[in-house]
Amino acid sequence: MKKYLLIIIMVISNAAFATVDCDNLTVNGIQSQSTNLLINVKTSNGNAWKSLGIHGDVTTQSFQAIAQQALAMNMRIIMRFPDGHICSADDFNSVPFMIRITR
Repeated sequence: MKKYLLIIIMVISNAAFATVDCDNLTVNGIQSQSTNLLINVKTSNGNAWKSLGIHGDVTTQSFQAIAQQALAMNMRIIMRFPDGHICSADDFNSVPFMIRITR
């Protein structure tokens, strides 16, 4: 019985952390709005707008710094979103879990 309970807990916890990595993105622009911060990225299927978060959030500030660095140095980024996120589509509501700068 304990074995089955442990297996069920492991499956549920793995499903709760399912994510989508949008990789090989190029930052085309950064837009600050009255409430939030957006970036325009080049994807494999065109361009898309992504939210970096709401002004004042600590993560938004660090995400903005990484996006600015990628834009200035013409480097690529990876963004991690909740499962089901469509990387090539505009999304003004979902905030990434992570943003990473790469070569």
